[in-house]
Amino acid sequence: PVFVVPEGSTNLPNNSTMADVMSSQEEANQDAPEQTDLEKAIHILALIEDFCSGPEFLAGIQDMISQHAGKFHDREEDHPHEWYELYQEYSSRVESVLENFMEEQNLSSDDLVALCSWARSALPNALFSIDYLAASMEYESFVQLMLDWKNLNVYQVPPEPPWPE
Repeated sequence: PVFVVPEGSTNLPNNSTMADVMSSQEEANQDAPEQTDLEKAIHILALIEDFCSGPEFLAGIQDMISQHAGKFHDREEDHPHEWYELYQEYSSRVESVLENFMEEQNLSSDDLVALCSWARSALPNALFSIDYLAASMEYESFVQLMLDWKNLNVYQVPPEPPWPE
């Protein structure tokens, strides 16, 4: 069956369809019972989420994030060149960590981009891994990830509860 974008979710790059993403998956699942397009996309996203929540993926990127997040601060424009160099390094790390997983799942880089793009528009804030993956594909998302990481690490719990006792 041809995989189409679920109703109302057409924000895929370069006018791609989910058929592009799913074509390689169909061969691997020929003996599996028929699934809807949405079920297929959710299944693949669940596999990605599981992998990206695991130690192999997290160990590959969290050291870099924690080491460099302190260098980032809110700026509208004129980002230091070092930030872009760190983005390139982060993208390379994510790509190398994902390489075997994507090969095992028969996913291309374009497939991953299309799935992430669809998930971000159709299921915002539903998946932990999407922010990490988007940060490897978009510079602005990378900067936001670094700022979020930095803000989480400097946050301190107030000594007293904010409500009266």
